[in-house]
Amino acid sequence: MKSVPLLLLMLCMASARMWAQNAHTHANAASIENEANTVTGWSGGAVISSDASESQLGSSSIKAVSTASNGRTLTYTYNAQIGVQYTIRIWAKEGPQVSNPAAPAFAVWSGMTGFSTTLINGTDWAEYVFNVTATSTSPLIRIYTSNAATSSTAGNTIYIDNVSIMAVDSEPPSAVTTLAATGTTTTGTQLSWSASTDNIGVTGYRVFRNGTQIGTPVGTAYTVTGLTQSTSYAFTVSAVDAAGNVSAAGNTVNVTTPQGTDSVPPSAVTTLAATGTTATGTQLSWSASTDNIGVTGYRVFRNGTQIGTPVGTAYTVTGLTQSTSYAFTVSAVDAAGNVSAAGNTVNVITQESGGIVDYTSQNANLDSVDWQARNVFAAQTMGIGTTDTQGYALAVAGDVVAESVKIALQTNWPDFVFEKEYALPSLYEVERHIREKGHLSGLPSADEVKANGIDLGEMNALLLQKIEELTLYLMQQDKKIRQLEKKGERIGPAKKTLEQRKEDKE
Repeated sequence: MKSVPLLLLMLCMASARMWAQNAHTHANAASIENEANTVTGWSGGAVISSDASESQLGSSSIKAVSTASNGRTLTYTYNAQIGVQYTIRIWAKEGPQVSNPAAPAFAVWSGMTGFSTTLINGTDWAEYVFNVTATSTSPLIRIYTSNAATSSTAGNTIYIDNVSIMAVDSEPPSAVTTLAATGTTTTGTQLSWSASTDNIGVTGYRVFRNGTQIGTPVGTAYTVTGLTQSTSYAFTVSAVDAAGNVSAAGNTVNVTTPQGTDSVPPSAVTTLAATGTTATGTQLSWSASTDNIGVTGYRVFRNGTQIGTPVGTAYTVTGLTQSTSYAFTVSAVDAAGNVSAAGNTVNVITQESGGIVDYTSQNANLDSVDWQARNVFAAQTMGIGTTDTQGYALAVAGDVVAESVKIALQTNWPDFVFEKEYALPSLYEVERHIREKGHLSGLPSADEVKANGIDLGEMNALLLQKIEELTLYLMQQDKKIRQLEKKGERIGPAKKTLEQRKEDKE
């Protein structure tokens, strides 16, 4: 793809939403979207080649040189729809010329109306724009390296680049309002609908499942696969035309897959553990079982008798008797009622009346304190794998794994960036700081991070501040782009008037 400045790229992206896809589809040296070091798609009597020494955009252009045997033409045929208006833009310039004047020109186009012969003037790149209406499905663009009087002269040269052929169309197809689903199975369904209509023609459809696009069929049917049994899905379909216009939302089809035959039980619960045992209860927990379709719940047993059916992987046991032994087991169950095999058994002895004795710095080393079933409290700092806590409440020399970490910030969240009084640094100031310091302002350097580490909460706030500043820069660029577009709209008519005057003089 051709390399373009950020501003031009954003303009091109905005333009792509309003215009059709480029009908100059071949990958060659004059392509915008798929530049390649070839001349694929272009032919003619001239000697045609890819040239890396001259380019209007990207790294190369197409070069055409006349021969001594009337080889003066460079041609391109594109796929079109009859009656559709196309805007053709070609950048071109003269190269070395043997004849004087050589008078290279766009001439003798066929399969379209609205075209008039246009000379290629000068050795500087210039954009030539043609608004035509197709009268054929294969219109022909023809460019001459020189006029008929030079038919026996070799060496007259022209260059072309940055070619676009866009169908002008802003009317979307009609909405798909007849979407239906049939033949639904445990893993799929068949969607079908009536064809949408369009002022020019529908080129395809987009199929969505729960709002996410899953297919782009050309016809009016689509086979959905990869669904899960006993699950609900919502499907919609949008129509698309050649210009990229998308139809409005149509009807939604809701499908629930049936439950299939399932005889495979879940895996056994082998990680059952008990914590926090008191005189009257205990807390059971275990790792989730697996199943070929899905675990729907668990059954908790005390001394062989079922006492609970939790959905998750924990259960609070109550109503126990002090100083009593109990045996607990847990089985997993799936949607088909299959029950897992027996897992491990946890034996628990309830305490005497008096409840939990939590750990403190005074009693943590007593033999009477059970480390397996108590909370831990420390009056000072705590170190795991290290004796140097560096003043922190908890220091860990190693990796930490947790299901959730919440950081309570003591600093302001950086929404102040969007306040009117905020002094947003200019991009020049940002660049200068990067050149001088080697990192963004306000963020720690690599040496500082190596020496002091990072505060996760503070770093997230700083990163968000930079994201919000970047958002402001993008908004500024967007305003500039719209101003340039308005200037372009004012310059266009003036340019056309100047060109018309020039043609009248000629």
